[in-house]
Amino acid sequence: MKGFQLTEVGRIVTGKTPKTSRPEYFGGDIPFVTPSDMQESRVIESTGRSLTADGAATVKNLVIPRHAVMVSCIGSDMGKTYLSNGRCVTNQQINSIIVDREKFDPLFIYYNLSGRRSEIRNAAAGAAQPILNKTEFGKILVEAPSLEEQREIAATLGALDDKIELNRKTAATLEEMARALYRSWFVDFDPVRARAEGRAPAHMDAATAALFPDTFGKDGLPEGWSKAPLNTLCKITSGKRPSQKVLTENADNPIPVYGGNGISWFTNKKLFDDKFLVTGRVGTLGTVFRVQEACWVSDNALCLFPKNDAGFEYLFFALSQIDILSLNSGSTQPLLTQTSLAAQNCLLPNQRVILSFHEYVFPWFESQRHLVSQNRTLAILRDTLLPRLMSGELRVAAARELIEEVA
Repeated sequence: MKGFQLTEVGRIVTGKTPKTSRPEYFGGDIPFVTPSDMQESRVIESTGRSLTADGAATVKNLVIPRHAVMVSCIGSDMGKTYLSNGRCVTNQQINSIIVDREKFDPLFIYYNLSGRRSEIRNAAAGAAQPILNKTEFGKILVEAPSLEEQREIAATLGALDDKIELNRKTAATLEEMARALYRSWFVDFDPVRARAEGRAPAHMDAATAALFPDTFGKDGLPEGWSKAPLNTLCKITSGKRPSQKVLTENADNPIPVYGGNGISWFTNKKLFDDKFLVTGRVGTLGTVFRVQEACWVSDNALCLFPKNDAGFEYLFFALSQIDILSLNSGSTQPLLTQTSLAAQNCLLPNQRVILSFHEYVFPWFESQRHLVSQNRTLAILRDTLLPRLMSGELRVAAARELIEEVA
């Protein structure tokens, strides 16, 4: 295989932010990509901000097309690599490669760079705030086989990511189904309203419908239901700092470490092996994760243990109704205390209704958990195959056999 500098792979574009003092430049239909938009999938599907045609016109030479390879080149997000989903603009923290398709496959270049995040970080200058400028970025070498083989390698790895993305979307749909049911039962009180009006609740058998009151109390809640502090439903504790942690899972450190942003590290010991929720305590507030595996939880997160397993799903959605960001009591960085969270009022239906909700949504959450577990296996396989395919150590045919064994 021959080595090519990125300047040979395609045209490199460093993004730019239009003047923020001009509100007419923002809010249109042209995506404006920043590192915070670089999340889970290969392709940037949505962005927090967008530009109008006038806004894009001020940076017209920096507009990139579909399937440009975008790499974050500053700060903690250094080395994140994604593909553009269509015509868009990035901010100045991102260098993009408009790939020369006559010689290179954009998806191959994406995979080549996505597996080299540490190398990209090490190439950056600046200790406090690492920066990889356009010139140094362009010097990064990519070893590439023939265009045909590039496409075969990209298609092989892409098949794994296609399955991962399908699983992710299916899991999101399952959660939305459960969220919609929670809203119907415990926010809009649809079954109670139906019974109060002499109607049978929609999509519900008679036995389940009978669990709901048919009148509302003076407080506006279903008769017999009340508000109670969150710690009525759960026990709240803080995590602990692990004695050791690594960024990548390995045989010596197989235990995930949860923080305010979900799984952030891996360690060699478990702190919990229960069914519980994790939410950010310091730094990142407002995120909520369901945990059903042996794990460690860092001291920048809080753990919520339901007082009975049947209340796990209800507790998850009840917590999502609380405006956690408004509970921030930190001065230099966001802080959520156990006391303030525990004191928040939440709806307390009768236990039979909570049990019925559990029976409805538990199969959906189990299916979702299976999909998440499968994605972890697929991602490990992809990340194992990627460097071996890129180096030529593993041929495409052999890689496909390994994929078939897992799939």
